[in-house]
Amino acid sequence: MGEATLLATDGLIMFRSGDPETGRALYRASLDASIGEANPYWRASAAMHWWREEMLIGASDHATVAKNSVMKEIKTADTPEIKAIFDRVETVERDLLSIRQ
Repeated sequence: MGEATLLATDGLIMFRSGDPETGRALYRASLDASIGEANPYWRASAAMHWWREEMLIGASDHATVAKNSVMKEIKTADTPEIKAIFDRVETVERDLLSIRQ
């Protein structure tokens, strides 16, 4: 999981530095690197953070792709923590949509 964590962290840094293309690629690479990991919580968390970053920059098409990844991952990581993170990110999505309308 170490490599996957570093890739996701680098993805976040790239989004926040204004390079969403590289950030996306790094988040996807982090999910790919963690395939087969015994910790589905981590994959779901990484996917949700990617989804949040896409929403924050207003990339609705990319946010949909990231949200689809989230929906796939939370099926195997159904914990109270994941539910709480999902609820927070979904609230961000609603708030951003209402602001942008």
